[in-house]
Amino acid sequence: MLSKNVISLLLITTSLFSNAQKSGINAEIHYPFTIPNEKNNYPQVDGIFGGAFQFIFTDSEFANYGIEYKFDSNQTYQKYEYSNPVKINFVMSHINGVLKVNIDAMQKAKLYTDAGFTFYKYKNGLGQQGFTGFNVGAGLSYDFIDQFYGQLTYNYVHAGLKQQSSDFKDKEKFGIVHVTLGFKI
Repeated sequence: MLSKNVISLLLITTSLFSNAQKSGINAEIHYPFTIPNEKNNYPQVDGIFGGAFQFIFTDSEFANYGIEYKFDSNQTYQKYEYSNPVKINFVMSHINGVLKVNIDAMQKAKLYTDAGFTFYKYKNGLGQQGFTGFNVGAGLSYDFIDQFYGQLTYNYVHAGLKQQSSDFKDKEKFGIVHVTLGFKI
């Protein structure tokens, strides 16, 4: 029984590796280094982890484009003057168009750009506030082998409140550096 499961797993894995880059689907995990503006609601933000799913429409020698859903899970701390710090979490979601341009003859190094729509909510025990906006980013991607790649990108995020509240500021700006490991399915 165990040998049949191992053989089945090996066949599925071999099939995935042999068909790499044919489906156009990429899965990524990354660590977000979030750099907020001092004028944001919570200026100290620590990244936890993030991920992305991409669908690349083309497979050309010069440039490839597609769409992606990317998320960054973060936590921050609001410090009150006369009480203990309160932990606040938020997940920042991005829906982007993606362009990868080959910059070497072997097609291993790529210039990466993305731009799109961003939304997130601060959540704590007291309630939540939602923000929407846009993001734009650039970086470098390098294919280690056909299926795995590493990527270093910077995204600029500019977002505003969905609904007004006297406790939160109207607009926020972030810089996010992503250190990414990706897999082509």
